[in-house]
Amino acid sequence: MVDKTDISEQDKKQEQKEQERIAASKKLLAILSTIESRCRSHAAGLPKEAPPEENWEGIMFQIAGRCYATLLTDVIEILNYPTVVTKVPGTKIWIVGIANVRGNLLPIVDLQAFLLNRPTIRGRRSRVLVVNHDGLYSGLLVDPFVTTRHFYISERIDQHTGPQIPEAIERYVDAIYSYKPIHAIIESSNTDINVSDTIYQGSTSDHLEMYDQNCGTIPVPIFNLRRLTANQEFRNAAV
Repeated sequence: MVDKTDISEQDKKQEQKEQERIAASKKLLAILSTIESRCRSHAAGLPKEAPPEENWEGIMFQIAGRCYATLLTDVIEILNYPTVVTKVPGTKIWIVGIANVRGNLLPIVDLQAFLLNRPTIRGRRSRVLVVNHDGLYSGLLVDPFVTTRHFYISERIDQHTGPQIPEAIERYVDAIYSYKPIHAIIESSNTDINVSDTIYQGSTSDHLEMYDQNCGTIPVPIFNLRRLTANQEFRNAAV
């Protein structure tokens, strides 16, 4: 016959062991929690991802050998200089003529001649920036150097410390940004391009090397094409 006293003693021992096991587990968890807290307090915080810097995309071009830029959204197309341009008799020197572009008549204005009374040297690598502002469909003849890039707000510089800009051009300048050219040799393109597809077009190594020879930044005035096309004299000539 089993003594009930022995069973009771065994139960007590098992219960005591279980309590000791639970107490040991709690103690271990407390130690681990303390270690975790200390690690958290001494650990360096993870670097926060910086928000993307505000920027806009522009088209860079030249007027009289100086680099300017304008909003990408203000230009609908970049063309090679058309092989056939019909002269318009009795017009100003900045009126190049009219070209047939895919069935549309495109008046072409020499931008440099309009602003500085100095005609642009025309060649097969010359470019035409096509604009369509408030019903004015027109092309602006510029030098071969045409490229697109992103301009960041942090690159904007004080206009008073920027380069001296001819008065005839300054009226169309909204701001000045600094630009560090990338040294590269880019072949000229013989195809017309839509501005949404282009990165670099129509650039020659001579132009790029000219801007990279000092290995520094250059100031780029931001030219407001919409203000230009709102000019009544320009509209009268370009319509």
